Amino acid sequence: MGIQGLLPFVNSVTQSIHLSEFSDCVLAIDASSWLHRGAFSCGKELSSGSLNFLKYPLRMVQLLQRHGVRPLLVFDGGPLPVKSTQNRLRREQRTRRESADWGAHHGTADGTALLEQGRAEEAQRLLRKAVAVTPAMSHRLVEELRARGVEFIVAPYEADAQLTHLVQVNFSLRQLQQMPGLFTRLGRLAESLPLERRA
Repeated sequence: MGIQGLLPFVNSVTQSIHLSEFSDCVLAIDASSWLHRGAFSCGKELSSGSLNFLKYPLRMVQLLQRHGVRPLLVFDGGPLPVKSTQNRLRREQRTRRESADWGAHHGTADGTALLEQGRAEEAQRLLRKAVAVTPAMSHRLVEELRARGVEFIVAPYEADAQLTHLVQVNFSLRQLQQMPGLFTRLGRLAESLPLERRA
């Protein structure tokens, strides 16, 4: 979940920096954010066991490496006890969205039914809302990273705190997180990234 109003708040202190300026540096990345992006791009296919959700994070790793950046993917660890109620509510919402009852209750068919009716765009929107990154998906990405020699760690709880720690102890020059509008176009990156430069 993002922080509402964050982008306008930080916009005045960001600047465009070419990715190559981070050459020979370690960038710590929240692996879940990349897994979510990958999963959103193939919502329907996930239900059939597709591994297409790996395309996005692996493409981003390759992009960083092509510019001489050493990616360090940080995975979420155990659930944070203080967020147990919030996590339970999110799971319940996803479950409702996945069920046909949810679609019927809201005056529309579920995503699969919409696809059968040829309403692909509406179906994809609905299916995306039901997407959840599972431990099995994270494990599959870990296997791919191992096979490619890409570094990763699993945080004790949530990746956010571990990312911040890595930057504070100067292990990582910077952390990259998916913030809508601030860092969402990495896949189509041509010349610059809106990141702040660390003095």
